[in-house]
Amino acid sequence: MTLVICCAGVNVGIQTELAHPGNVYTFPALDLIDNVILAFFTLELAVTFISLNFHPCEFFYDPWNCFDLFIVAACYIFMLPFMPNLSSILSMLRLLRLLRVLKLVKALPQLRIIIEALISGFGSITFVTIILFIFFYLYANIGMMFFLRNDPAHWCNLQTALTTLFRLATLAGYSDLVCVSFHPSHQRHC
Repeated sequence: MTLVICCAGVNVGIQTELAHPGNVYTFPALDLIDNVILAFFTLELAVTFISLNFHPCEFFYDPWNCFDLFIVAACYIFMLPFMPNLSSILSMLRLLRLLRVLKLVKALPQLRIIIEALISGFGSITFVTIILFIFFYLYANIGMMFFLRNDPAHWCNLQTALTTLFRLATLAGYSDLVCVSFHPSHQRHC
């Protein structure tokens, strides 16, 4: 199944690359591969259900089974002939097919432990954000005290200082910040 999941990811990547608006060519072999992969996933769901002695409650206890069922059902729904052939629906179908790659999490126990830890830690993200904001606020004030005279363009008020710190932390526009800081002729005032 891991090999089939990897093949599904590669197939979706190729189809996404070839699906730009100017491309008039179709590749039926890729659609055939996609249908074979969907049949494998359907067979896997059936085997999982049979292995649980046809007890639907036990099947739905595992959230990964629910996820697998959702992905496979969504792929079949978008294959229905009465579904309009809109580019947004096609993009959504490609995204749903790409979600199949997440089934690798089920096949690799170490990766599954990490994902489950991340999901259980989502509740703490709010507190981590608050702590980060406190540190950014503290260092923005310190930066305004130390750098306002030399670089007023980036440290003239709290909002600008916070933005400057965020750019420095994410390295977004880092070279612009450094160049302006070292060249007084490029400085502008707020």
